[in-house]
Amino acid sequence: MNTHYLSPAETAKLIRARLKKAFPRTKFSVRSDSYSGGGSVRVKWMDGPAATLVESIVGSYAGGRFDGSIDMKISVRHWLLPDGTVRVASNPGTQGSMGYIAAEREWMPDPDCKLVSFGADFVFTSRTISPAFAEKIMARLIRKGLPENTLKIDRRDNGEAGIVTRLGVNFDDARYWERQANVEQSRFMVAGA
Repeated sequence: MNTHYLSPAETAKLIRARLKKAFPRTKFSVRSDSYSGGGSVRVKWMDGPAATLVESIVGSYAGGRFDGSIDMKISVRHWLLPDGTVRVASNPGTQGSMGYIAAEREWMPDPDCKLVSFGADFVFTSRTISPAFAEKIMARLIRKGLPENTLKIDRRDNGEAGIVTRLGVNFDDARYWERQANVEQSRFMVAGA
């Protein structure tokens, strides 16, 4: 069976369609980059679903894997199903080279699928939060006992926000509450708030 090469831009188009179907209320920015030796896709969104949910969808469109234990990149071929989803067709793995990535192989799962090679070796994700969303998180943390003046909302010029430690706060307390802020961000986003 012939392998169809999909450029990073074509891969980005497939990812955009999948995200629109999975999270219709969230606006995603999906951009592709091509460079010598490969390509990548960057996915960015504000508020919306938790990063782990988005990563579970877009990660399957990565045409490569990297084994940092032996500094080796491998290429993976996929089955592109008619509905736009993908499955690994063949992954040579790195265990034969003393790495940790296991080899994978799946036979054609659907008679109408195509064997593809994604030009985007990696898919990167970046979720940001809005000031309004940061306010919701801070309100929840205060109800949970956040000490006054431990964290603050950092409002950025580009319309994004972050929850950061105030200067002069006990480091261990601040780290605890920063972790709690991250937990709350994920809870809110999973619930679709």
